[in-house]
Amino acid sequence: MKILIQVICFGLLLSVCISKPTEKTEDEFIPSITFPDTKNRITFEVEIAKTAHSREKGLMYRAFLAEKKGMLFIFDYEAIHSFWMKNTYIPLDIIFINSKKEIVDIIENTQPQSLHVRKPIAPSLYVLEINGGLAKKYGLKKNMRVDF
Repeated sequence: MKILIQVICFGLLLSVCISKPTEKTEDEFIPSITFPDTKNRITFEVEIAKTAHSREKGLMYRAFLAEKKGMLFIFDYEAIHSFWMKNTYIPLDIIFINSKKEIVDIIENTQPQSLHVRKPIAPSLYVLEINGGLAKKYGLKKNMRVDF
């Protein structure tokens, strides 16, 4: 009986060791977004929020966001997408990007934990959230092209 248990355990261990690794889904990749027209070609690594749930949660409940990190919201259609800062603990710059991958509006230094609804002046398909003050620091402006 002891030998049978050892053989079963060895078989389970062997199957775990030689099993094929699971492939990453699209949501697990951390892509980058680049502003090529800035002085030093600024690039941010971004998390993707493309489902209704991930877009609703956004950067809520986070106490820190590294300087060259952000979250890219991808919507199903171009429209006026509004944002608020409920349960968001850090000030953010919200950059609205249209389907042509051009900045159409920037809302700077949003107030943390505010229920004030923030809307862009033009429709967007993508929205990038980065630390508050970085849009100004890096010279991001309306009509600027974005690569991702």
